[in-house]
Amino acid sequence: CSNDQVDTIGKEITVLIDSESPGSGVIIKQTGNTYTVITAYHVVKNSNLKYQIVTPDNQRYQLNYQTVKRLDNNIDLAILQFTSKKDYQVAKIGNSDEVKRLINVHVAGFPRQTGGVKKSIYDCRSGRVIDNVPENIDSGYNLFYDNPTLGGMSGGAVLNDQGEVVAIHGQGEESNDVDIDRINSSVAIVKSGRNSGIPINTFLRLSARNGVDFAYTPPRPQTQLRSVPKQPKLIVSNKYTKLQNLLAVGKWQKADEETARVMLAVAKREEEGWLDEESINNFPCEDLRTIDQLWVESSNGRFGFSVQKQIYQSLGGTTEYNSRIWQTFGDRVGWRKGGEWLHYKYIIFSTLAPKAHLPSGGTGSFIYEMAFKSGRYWVDGGIFFSHVDTCQL
Repeated sequence: CSNDQVDTIGKEITVLIDSESPGSGVIIKQTGNTYTVITAYHVVKNSNLKYQIVTPDNQRYQLNYQTVKRLDNNIDLAILQFTSKKDYQVAKIGNSDEVKRLINVHVAGFPRQTGGVKKSIYDCRSGRVIDNVPENIDSGYNLFYDNPTLGGMSGGAVLNDQGEVVAIHGQGEESNDVDIDRINSSVAIVKSGRNSGIPINTFLRLSARNGVDFAYTPPRPQTQLRSVPKQPKLIVSNKYTKLQNLLAVGKWQKADEETARVMLAVAKREEEGWLDEESINNFPCEDLRTIDQLWVESSNGRFGFSVQKQIYQSLGGTTEYNSRIWQTFGDRVGWRKGGEWLHYKYIIFSTLAPKAHLPSGGTGSFIYEMAFKSGRYWVDGGIFFSHVDTCQL
């Protein structure tokens, strides 16, 4: 590291996750003799491998794979635990939302052994931020930087100049400018290239939604709406059991498609593939409430028709068409980008999607494909949210 203080901190909080395909991790919590480590999921994804946690004092602890937990199937993060009576330093967490282009960052980790370096030893590499992208990119890797990282550093901390963890490193873009190791010609050393990490606030928000307490409160997104009132315990009829099960395990796309299917079935509009004004106004409130509450409860208030209605009405939306309001609504919930309505295949099926992004209605359903099929989405969208309001969602 170019910053000696950060280098010292990085060395104390970083562990080697040793296996046939080693990586790195960061100690983020201590509860009694139990330590919790965060890493990139791909470092520990193979349950058939034997993993050891190697701490800064070179002690080795066998990993109990039962402690490995991935918090979101679409995000490359995992936590794991090991037990020790020794005292290890716990990382301080920064606010990744405040990380801006060109600030200094430092990546700490254990590069894999090469022909010249016969073991994984701690290293810290400095660079600057290229960009901090707000929307979800591939597997959550939204923070980009130019630090010259090496394989094996995945899962290690990305630290700011204060020694706070602002991201978890995990991806590197290889450059064409490489050197061949003179001792082992099969090893190529990357000299430069762009790299990326998952912002730590992504982890904190996922942890909060999964009921995992790390004594850190994730910063709220810049745009806040009133919270969704907690509903009484829902009793679900058989026709919504499949939807409930899909949402319970976070299969958001399948749940989106099931939402479309069951709503079309209730309205007896399977053949048409979308809901017209009459079928919307006659859609049973009890069914609409059940579907909405399943989405709201499963996403901790992030998704659902009632959440979408709040945004639509907060923008001044009514049953009357207003192109500016409808387009602004599409921008807000992430259904438009660059001034264009997105095709269904670009919908983000993750809890990191913009608030109210889901349900989108599924392919061929009443709420999304109408923008492409009939050109009447803006009419029925307003009518739909009006009915949501009538049903007191």
